[in-house]
Amino acid sequence: MLETSVSLVLMIAELMAAECIFALRLKRKSLFFLRLIGAFVVILEAVFFMVLIFYRSTDILFSYGGASEWKESLFKFFLYVTAFVMTILGMKFCYDDSVWVIMFYCSGAYATQHLAKNVASLISFFTVGEDGWAYWLIEAAMCAAACALAYFLFIRGRALPDNGRSVRRKVILSFVVIFVCVGLSRITVDNATRGVISFIAETIYSVVCCALVLVVLSDINKMDRMSDDLTATREILDREREQYMLSKEKTELINMKYHDLKHMLGKLREGWSDEQLLKIEDALMVYGASVRTGNDVLDVILTDKSLLCEKNSISLTCSCNGETLAFMDECDLYSLFGNALSNAIESAEKVEDKSRRSIVVDVRSVGGIISIHIENYYAEQPVIVDGLPVTDKSGPTHGYGMKSMEYITRQYGGHMTVTASGGRFCLDIIFPPSAGRRRKDGGKA
Repeated sequence: MLETSVSLVLMIAELMAAECIFALRLKRKSLFFLRLIGAFVVILEAVFFMVLIFYRSTDILFSYGGASEWKESLFKFFLYVTAFVMTILGMKFCYDDSVWVIMFYCSGAYATQHLAKNVASLISFFTVGEDGWAYWLIEAAMCAAACALAYFLFIRGRALPDNGRSVRRKVILSFVVIFVCVGLSRITVDNATRGVISFIAETIYSVVCCALVLVVLSDINKMDRMSDDLTATREILDREREQYMLSKEKTELINMKYHDLKHMLGKLREGWSDEQLLKIEDALMVYGASVRTGNDVLDVILTDKSLLCEKNSISLTCSCNGETLAFMDECDLYSLFGNALSNAIESAEKVEDKSRRSIVVDVRSVGGIISIHIENYYAEQPVIVDGLPVTDKSGPTHGYGMKSMEYITRQYGGHMTVTASGGRFCLDIIFPPSAGRRRKDGGKA
């Protein structure tokens, strides 16, 4: 009875520990550790109470492992599933998040704990046997190792988006797979006639099933993140399409007003001193300094950003052959340069030395290969992860600017790279000669 009690305590402790590892990215409620201890005690009491009720009803002394008759086997399945459900409720009591998200993480934790237990059983079978303190120590060590491995592979730096129906589908899939694995495991483990070969095969089968559950959950989660990124990127592109039309109208209006004011200024020259007229002309020059690249869209965005650079004392140097980008959709081109220049201006304006507040934009074609180079100084060393700079700013769509640029670049078969060293941030984009043809074909190679 002592061995069964210790095994049950160890099982609940391992399962809740694995669930806490998987839930590291979730928001904890106040008095978290007191809640966790309370949940652990309540679950243990409920488990032992069910074991007692089973003994009083059947006169069968419950044993945690080993062969058993069909009544005890059925009770074991019920007990383990109930204990798992109670741990989910315990996690909901400790964490402030959607119950579906918590259930998803708990299913991954259950697969991890079950995998660790089966590995421990396999090791112990060939070494110390499956009874006593040595076995429990091996099981605890395997659970700790499995949790650490799961953390580094599936949890660290990642979070599950709570996107309603998608999460629910994943939870249902997880539960179906796990319950099938546990149910099949009970049928074989409780069979007293099985031999050594059967034990080894069944244990390996359980390990493989749990590993596959974890891989599937991770892949589904990764696909959901990619889908969310794509959705957010498309929303940004749609908004920037509207912004482009507004900027285009604003630039045209500014040019019209500039020419009207110049015409009016010519009529007002009589009675004004040369110094006064020079000040007015200098003020107007800011609005009349339209950039001409040979591409109307590029002219709009560069003119718009040049005004912002003027306001923030940033030098903007352009050497652009805009005709080389004629193959790009207007809104794609606006979004690409709009995001790139917004990031460059945001970085440059933080540089205290005004002589280093400069941005260089270069667009050229060499041998049919089109290159875009945007360079600026920065005050703080940017962190680059997976080829893109990481931002610590918050917001539902913040951080998707670079992703949308990479998405647009790939649509035309191009390649985007960023480098940051020596105080300079460089963005380089290369499009192959076939870029225009790829776009017409819908982005296909």
